[in-house]
Amino acid sequence: MSIALRSLVPLASAITMFAWPRVEAVEPRPNILFILADDLGWSDPACYGNKYFETPHLDRLASEGLRFTQAYAPAPICSASRAALLTGKTPARLHFEFVTKTTPGFQPMVTPLRAPSYPLDLPLEENTIAEVLADSGYETAFFGKWHLNRHHNGYLGWSPTHGPRGQGFAVAENDFGSHPYAYYRDRSQRTFVDLPDGTFLEDGLTAKAVQFLEQERDSPFFLFVSHYHVHDPIHTRLRWLHDRCLARIPASHPRREVLAHYGAMVATLDHHVGELLATLEARGLSDSTLVVFTSDNGGHPQYAGNAPLRGSKWNLYEGGIRVPLIARWPGRIEPGETCDAPVCGTDLFPTFAEVAEA
Repeated sequence: MSIALRSLVPLASAITMFAWPRVEAVEPRPNILFILADDLGWSDPACYGNKYFETPHLDRLASEGLRFTQAYAPAPICSASRAALLTGKTPARLHFEFVTKTTPGFQPMVTPLRAPSYPLDLPLEENTIAEVLADSGYETAFFGKWHLNRHHNGYLGWSPTHGPRGQGFAVAENDFGSHPYAYYRDRSQRTFVDLPDGTFLEDGLTAKAVQFLEQERDSPFFLFVSHYHVHDPIHTRLRWLHDRCLARIPASHPRREVLAHYGAMVATLDHHVGELLATLEARGLSDSTLVVFTSDNGGHPQYAGNAPLRGSKWNLYEGGIRVPLIARWPGRIEPGETCDAPVCGTDLFPTFAEVAEA
């Protein structure tokens, strides 16, 4: 599929700006690993200035790639942003401006303006980046949070017709991983577990993505890993990680305890990103893979590091839509660079299509 004017997209231009000169020999098309965090604030990673949270793997990704300082989510809320990321269209154009629910309707909110209506399913007629890449010969896979269909068999349940398999992903599995969604309703599971320092709980979501990366294949792949971290409920079961995060927060901080749990969730997300990067390296795929990491919207007002930005998730102030964005492509993107040009999540569709020659 040809994407009109795709070379004018700011994100593609920024990647090109910081890329090494191309060699004349024909190069194979890159693999694409797209990692999406949920509700991660713009200044939550240490590489974006956070002094409390440790994110060594994201920091390394930034040091080896390109860190964007003015990247914006397409919307300040989950479903609308994800629909735009997949299609390259604005939420308004998609009529997908809020979060999906089981039934349609308007939010019962007392505000001067009527809130957007609840959407149901991303229409199958919409062309996603997965469909474009699959048509171009890419193997496509999706693991994690979808949130683009009405709920089936419980909160966040996938639709049998409008889930990832209906939108271009040949392989797709839902898994809460180690996120509190997997256990939080059972109060007996909210207690700390005493694992050795540095040991994380097994994460089924990441494990499935790792298994996909370990498979032998002749075609390039597009792997979309959609984490549930760091969406609330905010809680960690790892005592060692909680205590480590607590020690980094001043004793005088009024929200020290909740920030320790939130910092632990940020660290857990970072750990799972590290597992994916380590698998690429072990399989010899690092140099042939474009890795892009970002968040679906700004951080939650009670936890995230949105300062000095005003606002948070749910509103259109900077804190609600500015997000971390990191891209790494060894040999094509110079390491350790930053880009101050404004870019938006909708730029990813044509950027991925361009680098994949789709």
